[in-house]
Formats: sequence, structure tokens, C-alpha cells
Amino acid sequence: MSFFPEEPIEIADALHVDMDTMRIPVLSKVNLLKNKESTGRPKDRLDADLLRGR
Repeated sequence: MSFFPEEPIEIADALHVDMDTMRIPVLSKVNLLKNKESTGRPKDRLDADLLRGR
């Protein structure tokens, strides 16, 4: 079982957060949901449902 999506998620539209000397990309909610759904893991499906407010 892979924990990574088969197709990489584009982070060009990611929010970038500056912490000290690092610039950290943060996935948009839409891309986070795509990522969670693509793994096939039950925990990630639950996370996606919680993110949607279900």
C-alpha cells in the first residue's frame, strides 16, 4: 500500500507560510482533500469527511 497519490498534487496554488528562515508550502483545502482521497486509507477517508464537515 502506498501512502502517496499516484499523481503528484500540484502545489503551485499552495499558501506559503514563512517560519523563521524557512518558506513552507501548505496545500489548499481542495488539494488536501484530493490527497486524502487518493491514498485509499480508511483514516484518510475519515479525515476527508471531517474536513467536509460530515
